[in-house]
Amino acid sequence: MVIYWPVKDNTGIKIAKKLTSEGCRRRYLRPGDVITVFPRKYKYVKTVQRKRYSAIVLCSKRRIRRKIYYFDPPYSSIALLTPRKVPAGTKIFGISTRELEAECSGKDNYKRLLSRIAGRFL
Repeated sequence: MVIYWPVKDNTGIKIAKKLTSEGCRRRYLRPGDVITVFPRKYKYVKTVQRKRYSAIVLCSKRRIRRKIYYFDPPYSSIALLTPRKVPAGTKIFGISTRELEAECSGKDNYKRLLSRIAGRFL
């Protein structure tokens, strides 16, 4: 099954095709999971190359269970990462979930990711 993800950063790539999940064998991805993607739709920019990228899941459409209620995000989204697991874009748009903030807060590589989020946490 082919899955296309919208990319919510300013790298120039708009839609990416999911290839594999890195270290995750669950059926549904959660915020904070790292996947491998290949660009499908993009603006012509010299920095965009047709190669495999790592990406982190910002928000998935799967229902999230919180203490008292369920939260249904409106759409799924990812942000691209460099080979050193640092965000490729300088700004990240759209919404992010609180679960992403909790997942990335303990890891040094993803602290830059949290500082570049221009949207809001839901």
